[in-house]
Amino acid sequence: MAERLAIDGGPKTIDEPVAPWPQHTGSDEDWVVRSVRESNACASASTAVGYTIRFEREFAEMHGRRYGVACCSCTQGLEAMVAIAGIEPGDEVIVPPYTFMATAACVIRAGGVPVFGDVDPLTMCLDIRRLDEVRTERTKAVIPVHFGGFMDDMVALRRWAEPLGITVIEDAAQAHAARRDGWYPGEHSMGAVFSFQRNKNMSAGEGGVYLTDDEDLMLAFREFIWHGTRQGGAPGHFSISSNLRITEFQSALLLAQMERLEEQTRKRMDACDALDLLIDGIPGFTRLDASAMEVHPRHLYIVRLDRAYWGGVKKATVLKALQAEGVVIGAGYDYPLYRNPVFVDGNYPSVYRAANAEAIAAGRLDFSSVVLPEVERACGDVMTMPHFVFLSDYAVAERVGSALAKVSEARDRIAEMDEEA
Repeated sequence: MAERLAIDGGPKTIDEPVAPWPQHTGSDEDWVVRSVRESNACASASTAVGYTIRFEREFAEMHGRRYGVACCSCTQGLEAMVAIAGIEPGDEVIVPPYTFMATAACVIRAGGVPVFGDVDPLTMCLDIRRLDEVRTERTKAVIPVHFGGFMDDMVALRRWAEPLGITVIEDAAQAHAARRDGWYPGEHSMGAVFSFQRNKNMSAGEGGVYLTDDEDLMLAFREFIWHGTRQGGAPGHFSISSNLRITEFQSALLLAQMERLEEQTRKRMDACDALDLLIDGIPGFTRLDASAMEVHPRHLYIVRLDRAYWGGVKKATVLKALQAEGVVIGAGYDYPLYRNPVFVDGNYPSVYRAANAEAIAAGRLDFSSVVLPEVERACGDVMTMPHFVFLSDYAVAERVGSALAKVSEARDRIAEMDEEA
């Protein structure tokens, strides 16, 4: 007989508190205070002694890249990359539908047209094998997203894109320290941009950084975030852009976190690897295979419902049962990006509508008929656990595995709850 579920008044599987995030130490405070005392600048500094310059250099080196340029957010970094890639009104950019809004919004804000390509169910990243299904003569770029820390196959993507003259822009918001087949983000593209928003594996509240091996692209990116000025070059403003810089405070905080990133990443990987083995023996749940990656940041641990086991039971019902057992787990995305109100209603800025009048008239910005089968299935099946769960002091894998097994054994009761809802 299945053990009584916590949601029905039974014992809770996990009572221990989850690790807090962000985690700050006395070292963080020391770094921030020193950044004020030594640089005498609260804003981003362009000198060699600035903490921002130091962070840019060290973060780039950590990822095997020649250059780094820090900015105020990953969202703004994506906008800068799309701009310097030369995306113009009417140009199409392929993006995944299982990602945060910024991946598509950066295309729209540049005047381009986002085109959604389906995901690979094994990674939740863009399915490179199906890109030709959505490519047209207007396709100018593609933005792969390393979702949850899973890196897309950038070698294969580059092999597809280069002969077609398609620019590859990497969204590495969740891929801190990730490595696959010996390469890091930014090696097989025009560059990669990372996020330091509060929930990321490194956090400064907000912030981003662009990594590339191309000096010209680095300078163009820096010009874009510095009001169109060219650092170390002729005076004056050479393009219309904005102030998208990061602060010295944030850079100091990120330097402090780099000191413990490797240790935290290893702890996450060990706990997730242990949970992988347990989930493989629990009916009703499957997990994504991270074995292709040498270093997986495990920003998200992705669990999928096995529909052969659960039938039509809604994801929300299973989630409530798991959460009642003390598992910190969420729904991921409940619907694809193309189902967001802005795309359904066509609520685009007037300047964008004017620039893309032809595309709008042709229906190229009408996403009401878009249905991509893999992402539709994923939105009904995928659940995610945040990275900081795996930094907790208790035996995370064993306890989470026990909670999953308990809920799995109570399938009939879960089905009853689903009918009652």
